Amino acid sequence: MLQAIHASWVIPVKPTSEILANHTLVIEDSMIRDLIPTTEWAPSSPDFKEYHLKEHVLMPGLVNANANASTALLRGSDSILHQKSISERRWMDEIGYSSYELVRDSTLLAGAEMLLAGTTCFGDVCIFGDAMAESCITLGVRAAIASLIADDSSVWAANLNEYFSKSEKLHDRYRMHPHIHCRFGAQATILSSKESVARLKGLSQELDLAIHLSLEPGGRSNGSSATKKNAYRLIEELAAAQLLSPKLVVTGSEHLSMGEIDMMNLTGTQTVVCQASDMVKPKGITNLRKLIHASHNVGLGSDSSATNSNFDLFREIAGVARIMKSESTENTAYTDAKILEMSTYGGAKALGLEDTIGSLEKNKLADVIAIDMSDFRSKPIRNLTEQIINRTEQRQITHVWVGGRLIVELSQLKNPNRSSLNRVASLYESNS
Repeated sequence: MLQAIHASWVIPVKPTSEILANHTLVIEDSMIRDLIPTTEWAPSSPDFKEYHLKEHVLMPGLVNANANASTALLRGSDSILHQKSISERRWMDEIGYSSYELVRDSTLLAGAEMLLAGTTCFGDVCIFGDAMAESCITLGVRAAIASLIADDSSVWAANLNEYFSKSEKLHDRYRMHPHIHCRFGAQATILSSKESVARLKGLSQELDLAIHLSLEPGGRSNGSSATKKNAYRLIEELAAAQLLSPKLVVTGSEHLSMGEIDMMNLTGTQTVVCQASDMVKPKGITNLRKLIHASHNVGLGSDSSATNSNFDLFREIAGVARIMKSESTENTAYTDAKILEMSTYGGAKALGLEDTIGSLEKNKLADVIAIDMSDFRSKPIRNLTEQIINRTEQRQITHVWVGGRLIVELSQLKNPNRSSLNRVASLYESNS
């Protein structure tokens, strides 16, 4: 079926970041078939549906390249988590964090929140990847799920062999699914084992799966030597292990030196910035502008609910914009276009999906959002891109399509409904 979305403004991101006035996006089944001036629209079939979105902006769906959706039900636990290690899985096992049901329900709530805020695809490192996939399929959201490979035991896996076995099974199960994309996930602690690194690298190449790795080693109760390493001096180890490549995406890169950034750039290594999460950490963010301008590619992420209270990527966009502009005297329009690209195409590229999503280009999948600019709180419109970056609120996201399927209409999630989501959330409420 054909869908024609008529909008006052369209920002394709690629091949141009220019704003197109009074254009129509034509969708056939799951794909973008054309982007034309509205005056040129003429249906080629009697079977079509039209959307007249006056005073709306159409743009690609946002891509949250590091969401940690499975932590949604940890919201409000940040004070407790900071007393422990936020990455200490053993403690999370004790509080029931690591279970199929909790990962499933956390992902359902986080995914719904992301869709309502204009995010159509997210990347995640998790255990119980089947649980995450189940909720993503229910919602219709796109996800790049990185199944965790770790050097210690958990409720998910007892040893390295089991981690790899379960990761491979997840890939086999979903390799043909249109919305679920599998990859490997790891923490920097894995670098302490040559066997683990060699196996991770070999399987990544054999299965053509990317690796999503955190540069922060994280705390461990087992006294691993990796805990003593400088979290921000691991690039040389990754280079020595020949892991730096376009197939590697790293988080926790906000404090790298220019030499380390250059190494990542030369190898095409991808990076993801999670500014809200990083701002609550002891060192905050340094060299953000240098990282963004020097790096091969940068995407944006929300990170864990342990360090960030929501999954609204527009908040991340506004935060990055403030930091970038405070550090730079360069052309504001260039900075705005760059940030918008990071939140869409940049995230898609970090997840290896730039050929199919991240921009409104012909023959790409129709992951599209509509932003309502008609309210007085959006007036006057002098610089549309800057306004979107700095002032977009969730209430303005009226329509969301994922692969041509309308998921959000008139700011309401079509399935599951709000009542169902409230019931799930209420199961985890505490009286304490």
